[in-house]
Amino acid sequence: MLLVASFALAGCGNNANKEAEPAETKVEEKATDAKESVDKKAEDKKDAIDEKAEDAKDAVDEKAEDTKDAVDGKADDAKDAAKDAAEKELEKDVNAGENK
Repeated sequence: MLLVASFALAGCGNNANKEAEPAETKVEEKATDAKESVDKKAEDKKDAIDEKAEDAKDAVDEKAEDTKDAVDGKADDAKDAAKDAAEKELEKDVNAGENK
Protein backbone atom coordinates (compact mmCIF):
# COMPACT_ATOMS: atom_id res chain seq x y z
CA MET A 1 0.00 0.00 0.00
CA LEU A 2 2.79 2.37 0.81
CA LEU A 3 4.30 1.62 -2.57
CA VAL A 4 1.04 2.49 -4.34
CA ALA A 5 0.79 5.74 -2.41
CA SER A 6 4.32 6.75 -3.31
CA PHE A 7 3.62 6.09 -7.02
CA ALA A 8 0.46 8.17 -6.77
CA LEU A 9 2.36 11.03 -5.17
CA ALA A 10 5.09 10.76 -7.76
CA GLY A 11 2.46 10.92 -10.47
CA CYS A 12 0.94 14.07 -8.94
CA GLY A 13 4.35 15.68 -8.86
CA ASN A 14 4.86 14.96 -12.53
CA ASN A 15 1.47 16.44 -13.39
CA ALA A 16 2.27 19.59 -11.43
CA ASN A 17 5.55 19.92 -13.31
CA LYS A 18 3.78 19.40 -16.65
CA GLU A 19 1.31 22.15 -15.77
CA ALA A 20 4.09 24.50 -14.61
CA GLU A 21 6.08 24.20 -17.83
CA PRO A 22 3.30 25.51 -20.13
CA ALA A 23 2.64 28.37 -17.71
CA GLU A 24 6.35 29.20 -17.68
CA THR A 25 6.40 29.08 -21.48
CA LYS A 26 3.41 31.43 -21.64
CA VAL A 27 5.12 33.88 -19.27
CA GLU A 28 8.26 33.76 -21.41
CA GLU A 29 6.19 34.33 -24.57
CA LYS A 30 4.43 37.30 -22.96
CA ALA A 31 7.76 38.72 -21.83
CA THR A 32 9.16 38.30 -25.34
CA ASP A 33 6.07 39.91 -26.87
CA ALA A 34 6.29 42.81 -24.41
CA LYS A 35 9.98 43.32 -25.19
CA GLU A 36 9.29 43.24 -28.93
CA SER A 37 6.46 45.75 -28.47
CA VAL A 38 8.70 48.08 -26.47
CA ASP A 39 11.48 47.70 -29.05
CA LYS A 40 9.03 48.49 -31.88
CA LYS A 41 7.74 51.58 -30.09
CA ALA A 42 11.30 52.74 -29.42
CA GLU A 43 12.22 52.23 -33.07
CA ASP A 44 9.11 54.12 -34.19
CA LYS A 45 9.98 57.02 -31.87
CA LYS A 46 13.57 57.03 -33.13
CA ASP A 47 12.30 57.10 -36.72
CA ALA A 48 9.95 59.99 -35.89
CA ILE A 49 12.79 61.93 -34.25
CA ASP A 50 15.08 61.25 -37.22
CA GLU A 51 12.37 62.44 -39.60
CA LYS A 52 11.82 65.64 -37.60
CA ALA A 53 15.57 66.25 -37.51
CA GLU A 54 15.80 65.77 -41.28
CA ASP A 55 12.85 68.14 -41.82
CA ALA A 56 14.51 70.74 -39.59
CA LYS A 57 17.81 70.36 -41.47
CA ASP A 58 15.99 70.78 -44.78
CA ALA A 59 14.26 73.91 -43.50
CA VAL A 60 17.58 75.38 -42.32
CA ASP A 61 19.23 74.52 -45.64
CA GLU A 62 16.36 76.14 -47.56
CA LYS A 63 16.54 79.26 -45.39
CA ALA A 64 20.31 79.44 -45.89
CA GLU A 65 19.87 79.10 -49.65
CA ASP A 66 17.22 81.85 -49.64
CA THR A 67 19.53 84.10 -47.60
CA LYS A 68 22.44 83.39 -49.95
CA ASP A 69 20.26 84.20 -52.95
CA ALA A 70 19.14 87.46 -51.34
CA VAL A 71 22.72 88.46 -50.50
CA ASP A 72 23.88 87.54 -54.00
CA GLY A 73 21.04 89.62 -55.45
CA LYS A 74 21.97 92.63 -53.33
CA ALA A 75 25.64 92.20 -54.27
CA ASP A 76 24.70 92.08 -57.95
CA ASP A 77 22.56 95.20 -57.54
CA ALA A 78 25.41 97.03 -55.79
CA LYS A 79 27.86 95.91 -58.50
CA ASP A 80 25.49 97.13 -61.23
CA ALA A 81 24.99 100.45 -59.44
CA ALA A 82 28.76 100.92 -59.07
CA LYS A 83 29.28 100.06 -62.74
CA ASP A 84 26.56 102.53 -63.78
CA ALA A 85 28.09 105.22 -61.60
CA ALA A 86 31.56 104.56 -63.05
CA GLU A 87 30.19 104.70 -66.60
CA LYS A 88 28.41 107.99 -65.87
CA GLU A 89 31.59 109.41 -64.35
CA LEU A 90 33.60 108.28 -67.39
CA GLU A 91 30.99 109.76 -69.74
CA LYS A 92 31.08 112.98 -67.76
CA ASP A 93 34.89 113.09 -68.02
CA VAL A 94 34.74 112.40 -71.78
CA ASN A 95 32.16 115.14 -72.27
CA ALA A 96 34.20 117.53 -70.18
CA GLY A 97 37.26 116.78 -72.34
CA GLU A 98 35.33 117.43 -75.54
CA ASN A 99 34.07 120.73 -74.26
CA LYS A 100 37.56 122.07 -73.64
